Amino acid sequence: IYITGTRTKADYYLTGQLKYECIYKGKNKHGMEWWFDEQRNPVKINIYNNGVQLVSHDLLYDSDE
Repeated sequence: IYITGTRTKADYYLTGQLKYECIYKGKNKHGMEWWFDEQRNPVKINIYNNGVQLVSHDLLYDSDE
């Protein structure tokens, strides 16, 4: 989703897979910020509104499946 007046900052693993992504509005984080493991699974999510963190959640996966 693109919000007018925002930009996205991202970082990648050497393999080219997405490692980190965050949406900014001006200098403030605004919207989703998330980290991924090398298998492209999200491992942490933060949600911001004009620089104020509203939610932070670590995600865990069951390796038995």
